Amino acid sequence: GYSRAIALDSKEFLKAVKNTVWSTTILRLHLDGENNGTEYNVMIKDHQVDPVLGQLLHADFYEISMDKLVSVKVPIILKGEAQGLESGGVLVHILSELEIECLPSIIPHQIEADISNLEVGQLLHVADLKLNPQIKILNNPEEPIVSIGHPSVIKTPPVDILTSPDDQTPEE
Repeated sequence: GYSRAIALDSKEFLKAVKNTVWSTTILRLHLDGENNGTEYNVMIKDHQVDPVLGQLLHADFYEISMDKLVSVKVPIILKGEAQGLESGGVLVHILSELEIECLPSIIPHQIEADISNLEVGQLLHVADLKLNPQIKILNNPEEPIVSIGHPSVIKTPPVDILTSPDDQTPEE
């Protein structure tokens, strides 16, 4: 493919993608003045928003074909409350997005990972996820998503709160 610069109305664009996951959203881009207003199926590859003004500074799109596989990164959302947390375990979220390959029409906006059965010392791996069989996971199946760690205990020497160093008598 080839690249070209286009100008967008920043406010209209941000309104169109509000409440979406930018990396998984398919947009119909209509270019005026080109072959009677050609439309393209595109995804957002990269973007930059002014942190102070909230205005779009830059966006990179790439054209997709609806009948060809695409690779995208999809956020992983943890569902449920791990049983191990009730016994003092500590949740460690290791992997926050999953790289997948599928047709554009079946790209999920997020992937849910049920952690409700995890106990202290257990991990949820990529292989444990249940996805549409038409979606290929590109991550290593043994890669951990979340773990329930053992609580850490910091041992400190006991402190006698009834006496202070000034109250002690010197030893002879």
